Amino acid sequence: MKPHRCLTAFIMGGMLLQGTVSADAVLDQLIIQLQRTEYRNAEQKLYQKRLLNLLLDISNGAPIDTIIDNGNGTTALHNACALSHVEIVRWLVTHGANTQAKTAKGASVATCVAPPNETAINKILKTAGTQNNIPASAGMAPQSVKGKSITFWKNNTPLTDQHYTFRQGNRNILSNAIPNAYGNALNYTRTGNNTARIVVEEWEYIVTYHLTFTSPASGSAWLEGYGEGEKWTETDLTFTLE
Repeated sequence: MKPHRCLTAFIMGGMLLQGTVSADAVLDQLIIQLQRTEYRNAEQKLYQKRLLNLLLDISNGAPIDTIIDNGNGTTALHNACALSHVEIVRWLVTHGANTQAKTAKGASVATCVAPPNETAINKILKTAGTQNNIPASAGMAPQSVKGKSITFWKNNTPLTDQHYTFRQGNRNILSNAIPNAYGNALNYTRTGNNTARIVVEEWEYIVTYHLTFTSPASGSAWLEGYGEGEKWTETDLTFTLE
């Protein structure tokens, strides 16, 4: 991504972003339980290793749908289903894991479900899928973002130079009203039931983010920007709002 002059990261100490999960007592116990489980099957041992790595990342604040760093595109939910671990599947789904996620080869979460607990797991996935298919309500995009912070992510890595805090709510603010810029005041405009647009202007640089909300505080994004005669775009971004 092209660096933007003076769009400085605004890191809030101790803040946890929506769409990420801090370590909690249940997750801690599930990790310990998984660590102590002895699998004999080589394939299960591989799923166990992948799942442990992902759960530890999630415990440390990574997004719930973080993909294992080996190119196969599996999430924690894929691997929990492959291990037929009902409680971990339930915890992940409860905390917003994407039940429609697919691997790099197109394998869905549902196709990874293995015995002996496939009936219970399929029921959890089906219930979550029904809830996820509810049309976006008029309240999906936040009515007010004043005082909230937004972070953009690329390949599950936060873009620290693209982290901002809203200072002036969701009114359509003139760009020149942004005080001192430095990435801490944004022009936010709601553009649909679950879409919004934010504009950051810093001297000769203007960057517009187009947001699509998949929950009240997270979703996907792409940007377009220009400055000093250059234009560029960036796709495949996600964002979290706190």
